[in-house]
Amino acid sequence: MSWFSTKSESASGAQLASHTERRSHQRFEWKGTAAVRILPNGPDVLGVLVDISERGCGIELGIALPAAVGDKVNLDLHINGLSLTPAGIIRNIRQIRSVEKETHVGIEFTKEFERFAGLLTQR
Repeated sequence: MSWFSTKSESASGAQLASHTERRSHQRFEWKGTAAVRILPNGPDVLGVLVDISERGCGIELGIALPAAVGDKVNLDLHINGLSLTPAGIIRNIRQIRSVEKETHVGIEFTKEFERFAGLLTQR
């Protein structure tokens, strides 16, 4: 049995089930840390990896992201002792808490992530 789990039947899972899932790749709720490096010269922003698939990931940040949809990024992901450094493009940004201006960012990987996904599913 692998160390990850897919989306569970929780209150948030029930909410997500009410929406039509349009993603073509299975998304895993692996937890880890993430550094988002905004290109070309932007700052590094630290966050928490929320989920990942072979084509992209979701990251929660404790601040408003100083970037826009379409900006290119480099990522440093750390998941259970495994470090990954994919490049990506920001596909969505949404504020999740207004007081702290915490945000959720969705990133699409610009290169195929399959070789890494294979490593992760073997763990």
